[in-house]
Amino acid sequence: MEATRDSDWLVGDPSWWPHIEGLASSDLVGLEIEPSSLWDGWKRQRLKPMAQRFVYAPAWSIGLLFATIFPLIFSDDSMSNQNIVSVLFLSSFVLLHLQPFRIASEMPGGDGFKMLKWIWFGGGFSNMSRTLGFTFLGFFFFICHILIDVRIGWISYLIFIFLWFHITLRAGNALIPSPGRWLFPLGEDKFDSSKLSSEWSISRERFFPDCLANYSLNCGMELEIVGVRRREHRFLAFHLRHPSSLLYDPFVNVEKIPSIGGFGLGYCGARIDVRDELLSSPPLIISVADWPECYVRNSEDE
Repeated sequence: MEATRDSDWLVGDPSWWPHIEGLASSDLVGLEIEPSSLWDGWKRQRLKPMAQRFVYAPAWSIGLLFATIFPLIFSDDSMSNQNIVSVLFLSSFVLLHLQPFRIASEMPGGDGFKMLKWIWFGGGFSNMSRTLGFTFLGFFFFICHILIDVRIGWISYLIFIFLWFHITLRAGNALIPSPGRWLFPLGEDKFDSSKLSSEWSISRERFFPDCLANYSLNCGMELEIVGVRRREHRFLAFHLRHPSSLLYDPFVNVEKIPSIGGFGLGYCGARIDVRDELLSSPPLIISVADWPECYVRNSEDE
């Protein structure tokens, strides 16, 4: 999500970060690094941080999941009780998935369904052995607790707890890196796709407020060049697109990005994995244009 006011459009809305006296917002975004001088004219656009928007959903979700434990304690097999448990259980996992879906959908060019697909199926066997494996085992023991012994329900419950933690940690790891992109004002210049190297797949020959070209990386990520319009101004945006459809700022200290996990749960692979040579210079060289003052005022004040 972008900041709405022109003066905050690049540096981000101040409400996104807690105010600490004596620190500018850039000091709070401590992982940012600056690209080489070849990127002169390009400016970072900070997008709304993702991780803190995710924490409330797991908190409510785990509460609903714990609420399903009472029928296991009291062993009440009545139909009404089972219906309540089913509603609480489904609500718990729906709520857990809803916030990552919303965050990805609000990202420029983001897709909430791609986010959910990545959570469940991205990363190959190492991830699916947990998402699908826990799901199948959980339902298997759930059926056994109905047909054989109600106490087997505890095994099913424990397996779904592991599934819940894996999904929560995996989504959380994906949402930790700083979201952002880099913008360049076109001014009177035109977008010329012929200036791109042959590795780029061209979607449009001329400027349009949509994806103009993309470069597929081996890790499943993509670099994108996107046309952006704001009011009467035109920009080119340089994107680093994660397989989940999230946008990451490519110029950050990757080694300092924290991760969460334990017991083999929550692993999501490399979140930012781009060869240095692809970031050493911009994908195309355009004559530097003046930035509209309404967008850079706060940026220069930092």
